[in-house]
Amino acid sequence: MLEPGEVVLSGPEKSINGWILFVTGLNEEVREEDVSERFGEFGSVKSVQLPRDRRTGYCKGYSLVEYNSFTAAQDAINALHGVPFMGSTIRVNWAYVKPASNSMNMLDIDDEIVDSYGRVGKKHKLR
Repeated sequence: MLEPGEVVLSGPEKSINGWILFVTGLNEEVREEDVSERFGEFGSVKSVQLPRDRRTGYCKGYSLVEYNSFTAAQDAINALHGVPFMGSTIRVNWAYVKPASNSMNMLDIDDEIVDSYGRVGKKHKLR
């Protein structure tokens, strides 16, 4: 149950350039071409950002995939979230999510939580 003033995320938000997906769990040997080809099955991929470790040159395990079309991005999430890709199970989510309420004032951060990726974070509450 939500506490009074707790921020609830309500859905995807378009960036300045397009609809961006955050892809995690990528195999360290994946290439931009691999990601672009796989995600291109759902519509025209505008760009792929695949950060690499400077020392090893391997993928850091995540990517940002950008679409012009909301429908193509949503189709990619629906089809690829939790699916094996090049030997690893990937997770696909929206990179930007807008809050349910536009009346956000100052945020007060307390209470540790664990997100769906097992990372420890903080709950965000409105003051």
